[in-house]
Amino acid sequence: MKTPKVERRAGMNPATRAAIIAVLETDSALVPAQRARIIAACDSISNDTPAPAQGMSASAAARSLGKHPATLSRWIAEGKLTGEKIEGRFILSPESVESMRAALAAPARPVAPLPDRLAHLAPRLPASKPAKRPHKSRRG
Repeated sequence: MKTPKVERRAGMNPATRAAIIAVLETDSALVPAQRARIIAACDSISNDTPAPAQGMSASAAARSLGKHPATLSRWIAEGKLTGEKIEGRFILSPESVESMRAALAAPARPVAPLPDRLAHLAPRLPASKPAKRPHKSRRG
């Protein structure tokens, strides 16, 4: 199951925006219309920023579960773990990681006894191995 890639633009840090505005105020080469366009562009970047994704990266989840990151990649491809892909990185949902942790902690299935169809092999097996003779050295 392929997960669609979700493109998200990183929002502008308020301190970065304040620094840009401070530089624009001191730059006399810009006309007021240019300053207004740059400030509007800064505002549009910070206004359409989505909320940060809640969850953990695949590598952090692998460490948390005690598994190799390649194992988690396979589980993601198989649909055993869910999340979303943001800027090329997979962010796993906390519910998915916790359900996998519970599944890993669950006891394994008991091993079934050997079927009767193998009983015909029992008479062919030797009852016990004969004892080995002590090794004699050539030198005596």
